[in-house]
Amino acid sequence: MKFRLATKEDKNQLKKLDSISANTDIFNGEKSFILNKKGLIDFYLNKKGLLVIEDKGQIIGYVLSQQINWMHGIKDLVWIEHICIHPNYRNKGIGKKLLKYVKKYYKGKAQFLYGEIHPLNKISQALFKSCKSEFVDRILVFIKL
Repeated sequence: MKFRLATKEDKNQLKKLDSISANTDIFNGEKSFILNKKGLIDFYLNKKGLLVIEDKGQIIGYVLSQQINWMHGIKDLVWIEHICIHPNYRNKGIGKKLLKYVKKYYKGKAQFLYGEIHPLNKISQALFKSCKSEFVDRILVFIKL
């Protein structure tokens, strides 16, 4: 298996993986296609924060991440927006290996990895617990502008 930074040439494979791996939204029961959001792939490609894992030339997982200068009073952290693993590769330690690669990729550039997990998303919670993450309860507030 190979870990690397995604390129523009990966867009079709990433979208295909997203359509296979889409999760059912906890709130509305609809499929959630992360990479269908207009401009999201290009945003993370430009940020150099779209990291992939491939097996035999096929992308089997990805992480959307970006370095942020300040958040919650902490300097230099990496925001993990989304992790995706192909269903055939789940429960095999691939997510943990991908997070390990993210840590290696950002080592020396940031102090912390930061993400938010919905309280009902037990799979993501288990993944981050296996990586010795510190869990902090937060209430998110969104105000439409």
